[in-house]
Amino acid sequence: MSELKPNEGKKAVVEVDGVNYLRLPIRTHVITDKDKIEDVAVKYAKEHAREGDIFFVSEKAVACTQRRAIPLEEIKPRKLARFLTKFVYKSPFGIGLGMPETMEMALRECGVPRILFAAGVSAIGKLFRQRGWFYKIAGYKAESIDGPTPNTLPPYNRYVVLGPAEPDEVAKSISKELGIQACVVDINDLAGRILGASHASMNRDRLVKILKDNPLGQSAQQTPMGLIRKVNKEDVESIEAAFKAAREATEDAIASMPTATDAAKAAMAKAAAEAAPNVEKPVEEAVTKTATETAEAVKDAHMAAAQAVEYAAENAKADLEDAMPTATEAVKDAMAKAAAEAAPKIAESAEAVKEGAAEAVEAVKENAAEAAEAVSEAASDAMPTATEAAKDAIDEASKISE
Repeated sequence: MSELKPNEGKKAVVEVDGVNYLRLPIRTHVITDKDKIEDVAVKYAKEHAREGDIFFVSEKAVACTQRRAIPLEEIKPRKLARFLTKFVYKSPFGIGLGMPETMEMALRECGVPRILFAAGVSAIGKLFRQRGWFYKIAGYKAESIDGPTPNTLPPYNRYVVLGPAEPDEVAKSISKELGIQACVVDINDLAGRILGASHASMNRDRLVKILKDNPLGQSAQQTPMGLIRKVNKEDVESIEAAFKAAREATEDAIASMPTATDAAKAAMAKAAAEAAPNVEKPVEEAVTKTATETAEAVKDAHMAAAQAVEYAAENAKADLEDAMPTATEAVKDAMAKAAAEAAPKIAESAEAVKEGAAEAVEAVKENAAEAAEAVSEAASDAMPTATEAAKDAIDEASKISE
């Protein structure tokens, strides 16, 4: 009881039909699609639940676990959605279908014909100064769509949240886990509705009356679930007095925080000033000692490293010298083996060269004989012509001499 308290501005106890009911909102972590609503209920509510209590949870919390919360950036409104949004009444209690993204989701959830018909009926209603006709035609699927508002708890201030799926089944599942009656509710500062109930015997109208003032809150209270408990009339005053005392104690503690903080800071400053003289010298000595020891350790390490390098170099030199004779013999063996393997090939190459040379000599001889014969033939052919030319030259010279 002491851990649960009403949200600020909300009454702890209300009277409905002559019976007093205590409403205890329960704070949870931010619920997402990675949660299972039954597990969240067990984690936060089971330890507080008593026989006869009624567990209630907001429709948004249930929808978020069902992946029915859609980021705004994933919704691409069509032109029709942007057009219809212009005619939506902007309520101070919620965005409703007053933005293109929520209207787009209404068109998807309910269908274009139904939304257009609802818009037409709504236009007629406005002529008679009547509101609410749109949602009577469009149905709960459209009415349950919530858009982000300035007070919406992050990250859902950038989401459109649809109504929950199968709320009756969800309520039954939670009831089975907690061992008490349970319901899924859509309660805001404007109106209320019980969407799902675990037992047919539960009076939905009475539950709406009990939760009419929205005890869970609609801003950043982070209390998406709670318990309803019957209380005796004579206990009401003591319950309210206890909550009032707790609230006042909290307010006093918050008010005293600056003074306590200042006092703590002053005490710490004083303690530090007093301790400084006793601390500075030991710290200085310890630092000097540590620095000296570190320098010596580094020096020793350098010397050890130098010695190790020198020793390794000597060992490597000795190993190399020991290995040289063996390496020389290995090279000689390899050369002898290579020479032996190459000898047949060299002999073959020499024989090929000898044969090639003989063939070349024969070719030269044949070509030389052919050339000599050709020269002889050319000389024989040229002799008559040369003889006649010589005779003509002699005759010409004789003429010149006469």
